[in-house]
Amino acid sequence: WNHNLTEEERKLRKNQKFILKGLSRSCFERDRFQCVICDSNKNIHAHHLNSWKHFSGDRFEINNLTTLCNPCHKQYHKLVKLKDATKENFNIYLNNIKEQSASV
Repeated sequence: WNHNLTEEERKLRKNQKFILKGLSRSCFERDRFQCVICDSNKNIHAHHLNSWKHFSGDRFEINNLTTLCNPCHKQYHKLVKLKDATKENFNIYLNNIKEQSASV
């Protein structure tokens, strides 16, 4: 509970959570409820390709979401810092992962 928020800000946050829940569900359905990196269906997240913080205009766009399991999500952000979280950087990361898997 943040006592510094106005009632209007609280309503906006509640509405955003409702919208994000539906978007996350649509993202999971599109990605067959599997992590796009490892195909796991355990503990999946809707990851914002262009970061929530730095790309506010993309926050509620389904094409800005992809499905990641918790371990892959953590690994991605360990290597790619939030300010560098973009669709382009994610695609580079994903291609590198797939190339590494193919060469093993």
